[in-house]
Amino acid sequence: MILSMYAIQDLKSGFLTPTVETNDAVAKRNFEYAIQNSSTIMFSHQGDFRLMRLASYDTETGRIIPLDLIELVCDGKDVLL
Repeated sequence: MILSMYAIQDLKSGFLTPTVETNDAVAKRNFEYAIQNSSTIMFSHQGDFRLMRLASYDTETGRIIPLDLIELVCDGKDVLL
């Protein structure tokens, strides 16, 4: 199965630890949940965070296939409560 690899980019400090998700919709839902959680720094600084798609991950071979250019999936400033 081919999955996608994502990371949240903190515009002030760089990329957080990557995660692997089934598709953009699932990754976006999890990112939006993290932004809307009032106990996180992402809640108070939504504009500092973006969800980026980095690569594909093949679960059959274990290969990570990087994208030529990483892609913006969701911008924290666009996540509304």
